Order: sequence, then C-alpha cells, then structure tokens
Amino acid sequence: MAKKKKVNSALIIAILALVINIITASIYIYQASIMREEQHAAVWPHVEWGLHYVQDESFYLEVRNNGVGPALIKDTEMKLNGTIAPSIDSLLVLATGTRSLPHVYGTVDNRVIAPGESIKLINVTDDLWAERLFYKIAHSNKFEYTIAYESIYGQQWISEGYEVRSAD
Repeated sequence: MAKKKKVNSALIIAILALVINIITASIYIYQASIMREEQHAAVWPHVEWGLHYVQDESFYLEVRNNGVGPALIKDTEMKLNGTIAPSIDSLLVLATGTRSLPHVYGTVDNRVIAPGESIKLINVTDDLWAERLFYKIAHSNKFEYTIAYESIYGQQWISEGYEVRSAD
C-alpha cells in the first residue's frame, strides 16, 4: 500500500507569511520612491531669461525663477557673435564699443534665486542707449547666454532663454 505524505501546515503558513512580507516590502519600497519623486518635484526650479525693450524707455536682461523651489546658480556664460563676454561690462563693450553708457547691472553667478524672484542683469534706462543696445544685442548680433543651475536635491538643468533642458 502506498504511504501518503502528510502536509506540514506550519511550513505552508510560514511560506505564505514570507510571500506576504516580500510583497508588502516591495509595495513600501515602491511608495518610498514615489514619495521621493514627489519631494523633488515640489522644489523644482525653472530658470528663464529674456531680453526686454520698452520703446523710448528702457532695455533690460532679466533672469527669473518661475519654478516652485530655489535655483542654485552654478555657472553662467555669455557670448556675443561667438566671443565670450566674461562680464556685463565686456558684453556692453562688444555690443557698443564703449563702456561709457548709462547702465546698472547685477549678477546671478553663485547665487540662489528664490521661486518667483527675478534679477535684472542689465538695465539701461536712457532711451537712446536702450534702443541702440536692444538692436545691437537682440537683432544685429547673435547673443547667447547659458545658465547652469540645480535644485536643492542636486538635479541639474541648463537655461538658454526660455528653453530649459536637463543637464543630466
């Protein structure tokens, strides 16, 4: 006569408990990764820059963080017709041939730009110089400005005006 094997119910319960624990741990790990992505998205900066001309009034270059988190500026580079301009003054000399135009300027290098904050890098309020500079930089020449920045979590992007791309 054939002998029947007894099924050990304790072993079956232990195996089922192990499978349930593995599934539960997998769900928790997946939820943690989703929460981490949500945390990162909740502080995404979005840096854009643009040239602005108000006829008979002013010309300015504005950098703005339109994101929801602070932008840590890591590196910037300005070029006019392929020539690197290491400063605003050198850009103005490249564009106009003179340093003696009435202007105010700032910098974003190594700064943190808060969400919604904007910085005017160049602000020319003399109407004649504003018009001249606008046409020299925005129309007559090829102006390039790149801003490399990151979030507080180290995600990196590069802004080239209103176009922003991931640096990763």
